[in-house]
Amino acid sequence: MRQRRTDGQESPGFGRESRRESEDDFFCLRFGVWYPSFDCAVRTKFSTAPGCASCEQGRFNHRRHGAALSRYRFRLADALHDVS
Repeated sequence: MRQRRTDGQESPGFGRESRRESEDDFFCLRFGVWYPSFDCAVRTKFSTAPGCASCEQGRFNHRRHGAALSRYRFRLADALHDVS
């Protein structure tokens, strides 16, 4: 799970703006960061980040990873544990 910004908003790639890591295959135009497209698809499917609502890139990644997402279960307890 990604880090939380100091203003309390969650940004998909906070802390990674300046570099692209090996698993990063997607550039988010809204946040201006590289990160894995599957993360974007999960955010879109489960509406985990308000900044990602109504995003065309998110809808594209959701379709792109549709088969994997159909088997994916978002576990809120695990996500909250990773943030702290």
